[in-house]
Amino acid sequence: MSTETNPLRWPSTDNAVSRLFQETVGLLEQKDVAAELQQLLQAAESSNIPATLSSASCSPRLETLKRALEKARKSVFELEVSNATYKLDGTNVGLDASGCVYGRNTVVDAAADVYMKTPLAFVRSFSEEAAAVQACVAECTGQKIEKLVLVGELVRTDAANLNIYDYEHAGFRQENWRVFGALARAEFENRQAFVETKKILHARGFSVLSEEQNTKEEFENNNAEFAKSQILRVAVDARFREMFPRLPYVPFLMDKFQAANCINEDRKMSFAKLVLEHPAAHEIVATGRQEGLVLLMAGAEAEREQKESSTCSSTELWKWKGGQEAAGGTVNMLWTFEKFLKQHSSVSAEAAAQRLNEVNSPSVEDKDAERNLNMSPLLASVFTEEECVQLKSVVERLLKVYENDERVDLNADGSVREAKKKKAKANKRKPGAPHPSKASYNIE
Repeated sequence: MSTETNPLRWPSTDNAVSRLFQETVGLLEQKDVAAELQQLLQAAESSNIPATLSSASCSPRLETLKRALEKARKSVFELEVSNATYKLDGTNVGLDASGCVYGRNTVVDAAADVYMKTPLAFVRSFSEEAAAVQACVAECTGQKIEKLVLVGELVRTDAANLNIYDYEHAGFRQENWRVFGALARAEFENRQAFVETKKILHARGFSVLSEEQNTKEEFENNNAEFAKSQILRVAVDARFREMFPRLPYVPFLMDKFQAANCINEDRKMSFAKLVLEHPAAHEIVATGRQEGLVLLMAGAEAEREQKESSTCSSTELWKWKGGQEAAGGTVNMLWTFEKFLKQHSSVSAEAAAQRLNEVNSPSVEDKDAERNLNMSPLLASVFTEEECVQLKSVVERLLKVYENDERVDLNADGSVREAKKKKAKANKRKPGAPHPSKASYNIE
């Protein structure tokens, strides 16, 4: 077994719920955030200033919270779902033009015929395609590409893994590797040259991952010390499939999702529209028939590139996983954000400004009502009333995913495999609560 470290690793994919709400929820849970907002509004009222929240008037913490809410708003309503595929339960495996195979962390021994109990013959049969992709990227950018690795999900073909979901029925026993991206290493004179190359790739139709999703070793902490050897990360989309049709890909779902009621006026599908207006997408995640979805979100701009005034429209990868998968802190995160939204819905920004003095009244005993009154103007400064209504519906739909914690497996002929009987549970979980193998939360 080789111990050589893999020099081209694919970055971890963001959990969609965490990507949307983690930053906001973390700030909301900080002590005295509502009190800071109340003080700001009281000062505005005493100066006869409208109760609006500009960055200039906010405290650093409130400004950070507002930016987090604005980022969540853009992610839910503005970013485009440009590609959607099933999330496969496998392991990352790469292939270069020489036929070298790369595991998640190490290079696979050249003499190895099997990796993770799975034959590698099918993977290695696409080395010519890896060479073709490398030549195309070099031609598009004018850069000498030192190495390009196609990265895909290797579905293990031992009985324990092949029998889950529809993998046997879908033909993964023979075609056990599905490409989802490519990594290209090249040298650049400076950061500007690197950014310009990404812009060229984007203009030629490639979905280039945003810099924020690249691994931390790509850039030195000191911006002045630019590491010349950089990695370009490209995600598979419809255009990539057209250019390289011989490669095996994860099933492409956008044709199913691009129904008339799912597309906005610009012919783009937002995450909100995907969740609310296309039941097939929610069903895939919520029924346990697949591990989840991987979404390619277009329209993101890397924060570092914005600061350098060299904006480059980039893409991000999100994973939206089913309730049968370990939820970690996502359920609690959604509950916290849902509570925040529900409290806002009953009090407008104008009413909050008029009733600030009532909050300090000894008769007010409900601390949640106090928090509701205080935080409403902040939400109103970011979201329209219609967006707040839609956002509540999005959160409710995301929570419904966790009402199911059972995986559905199919036989080779496509019929549903009979589930193994489980021991009766002493305490049945409440609807929407994570199953016992997940982190426990206080359910109010």
